[in-house]
Amino acid sequence: MFNLLFSGDDEAFLGQPWELKRDRVFEYTSEAIRNQFQELNSQQISRLCNFPTLLAYERGINQNARLGKIDHIRIRQTEVRIEYSFIEGLPEITPAQLKDLEWELDIAEFEFNRTHWAVKDVDLAAELISAGLMSKEQVDALNGECRAIFIANGPDQSVQVQPSVFRMPEGQIEHDLVSVMFPFNEAFYPVFNLVERAGKDLGLRVLNANQVWNESEIIQDIFSLIFRSKFVICDFSTRNPNVFYEAGIAHTLGRPVIPIVQNVEDIPFDLRHHRHIVYLNNDQGRLLLLKKIKLRMQTLAGRGQP
Repeated sequence: MFNLLFSGDDEAFLGQPWELKRDRVFEYTSEAIRNQFQELNSQQISRLCNFPTLLAYERGINQNARLGKIDHIRIRQTEVRIEYSFIEGLPEITPAQLKDLEWELDIAEFEFNRTHWAVKDVDLAAELISAGLMSKEQVDALNGECRAIFIANGPDQSVQVQPSVFRMPEGQIEHDLVSVMFPFNEAFYPVFNLVERAGKDLGLRVLNANQVWNESEIIQDIFSLIFRSKFVICDFSTRNPNVFYEAGIAHTLGRPVIPIVQNVEDIPFDLRHHRHIVYLNNDQGRLLLLKKIKLRMQTLAGRGQP
C-alpha cells in the first residue's frame, strides 16, 4: 500500500506540515482499506506511517511529485495535520509521468482535480521500477528506515511459488505474448477477435487456451500460457469461475492483469477497486473497447519484465 497526498496549493509540499479537512481523508480509497484506518487511532496511524508516500499536485500545477514518508499525524475535530519528510536519493515524478501511471497507481481521473488523502492497495516501488522511473539500486541505497518502508511494501516481499496441481514451466516470459482468459462461449469470440486485432496492431501475439495444446492436461496448458505471457486479459463477464481461477494464477505469478467486463457487478468484490474496462458486447461497444484496451496494451507492452 501507499499514501497518496494531492494538493491544489502550489506551496503545499515544501516541507512544512500539510493540513487537510477531515472529510477529504481517505477519498478515492477502497471501502476495505477505509475500514482498516477510519478511526485513525494510534495503532492505525502507526501503520499509515509505515507506508511509502507520494506527494503530488493537482492538474494545472506544473510541479513534480515527490516520494516521502509520513512522520506524524495529528487529529482535530475538522482537520488533520500531516507531518512528512522527503526521501532523498529518489527521483521526482513529473506531472506527465504521473498521469501515464494513473492505471498502475489506481488514480481515478478526477483525483487530479481534488485535494485529498488516499491510501492505495498498490505496490508503489514495484510500479515505479517497472515504469523505469526508479531503480532497485536506488531503493537498496537508502538508509535503513527509508529502505524498510519500501521493502515492507515493495517487490522484495515475494512469495516462492511451487504449485502442486501443475508443473512449473521452463523458459522465460515471452515479451510479445498476451494471453486472454474468457468464458468459452460463442458470444465472447468477437471480443477475443477484437483483442487479437489490437495485439496485431502493436506487434503482439494474442492467444487463448483453446489455441494451445502442448500438454495432456488443459490446466497445465493454461498455466504455461499465463506463465509465458507478458500480461493477461481477463473477461469477468458472467462471473465465470474458470476466469476467476485463471486471474488468480496470473496475480500469483505477478503478471499484470487487464480486467474487462460487461457488468461491473461481475467483478469479484476484492478486485473491484482495481481499474477495469466496462464494455457493451455490440458493434459500437466493441469498437470503444478496442480503443481503450489498445492504449492499455501499448502501455504494458512498453514495460520491462514484470
